[in-house]
Amino acid sequence: MKKIFILVITLVLFSVEVLAKTTSLNDSQIIAIVIAANQADLSIGHLVKSKSSDDEVSFFAQSMVSDHSINLESVATLMTKLKITPQDSPASQNFIVRSMRNITNLNSLNQAEFNKTYINQEVVFHEQVLDTIDSLLIPNAKNTELKRLLDKIRPAFASHLNHAKRVRNHLNQQKH
Repeated sequence: MKKIFILVITLVLFSVEVLAKTTSLNDSQIIAIVIAANQADLSIGHLVKSKSSDDEVSFFAQSMVSDHSINLESVATLMTKLKITPQDSPASQNFIVRSMRNITNLNSLNQAEFNKTYINQEVVFHEQVLDTIDSLLIPNAKNTELKRLLDKIRPAFASHLNHAKRVRNHLNQQKH
């Protein structure tokens, strides 16, 4: 468990460091961040759906897959309408690297550690995404429709955070 805690803390510090260095973004970079964050949770959700033995965790993962797929469709529609091409930035790369590390880490765990680690990662991930939306994406978005999209998807991330915390409480109440 100590190893898992250290990994989560390392990922959080890495994320905070990358985001702190990012002071301004253009709309193409913002779109890339939104895509990367949604794709990260979508990919991990697919993995968890196939590996979890806990109904609450599986349901949460399915809702991540469904909701983030819808978010990605909304982003694609806006990109087409505005003729925006995503542009990588350290912040979008952060979400991609973090997702790959989380998947690798989850694949290495036994079943007992798998569910708790996934949910703990989801709590941290959604807290980071909400902070990124509030402190970086919305303030830097120039296009009004992009700002509206960010305002539209923010409640989904907040709801996911609350849902992840409920699942974490459920897992913590289970007997080992």
